Amino acid sequence: MRFFITIAILFSFNFYAKAQENTDSLQNAFNPESKKAFFMPNKTIVFNTADSINPEFEVVNGKELVFKYEFRSKEYLMISDDEFVERLFFKVLPKGNKFVYNLHNFKKSHLLYSQSCFCMDAGNYVIQKGSIVGKKVNKNTWDVQIKFSFIARNTKNLVNKTYHLKYKIAKKDDN
Repeated sequence: MRFFITIAILFSFNFYAKAQENTDSLQNAFNPESKKAFFMPNKTIVFNTADSINPEFEVVNGKELVFKYEFRSKEYLMISDDEFVERLFFKVLPKGNKFVYNLHNFKKSHLLYSQSCFCMDAGNYVIQKGSIVGKKVNKNTWDVQIKFSFIARNTKNLVNKTYHLKYKIAKKDDN
């Protein structure tokens, strides 16, 4: 009988050690940070203006180039609500090898900034002022510099953003 009790105790310790080992490895498991920048020919951006606080939009077939940037922060699997995603969308006419949107024509770019997180200022923002300067590197790549500011809707903080990105032509699985 002592033999069976000893075996049961050893098995319990072993099971506890393995369970603790699995928990420790899950606490350190994460999805890595990722960044994507691509452009889609023959598209445009359409707004649903019913919600002026958090405007909805979609990318649909059209006659412009739509640029999209997406950043996903490192995400730990055992932590709830640590996800952070930011996206930029804008459109340009597909003419020439460069474009400039600034104070005079910035609204034509339809620059949209989207922040998805468990935070007060999550949501979509239509950016009204800033600059976007792009130069075509080759038929599949654009070099783009973006600068803009906006007032965060809940905290009322001024947020300044600057990006220098290489946009590649979209692949079939990009959306």
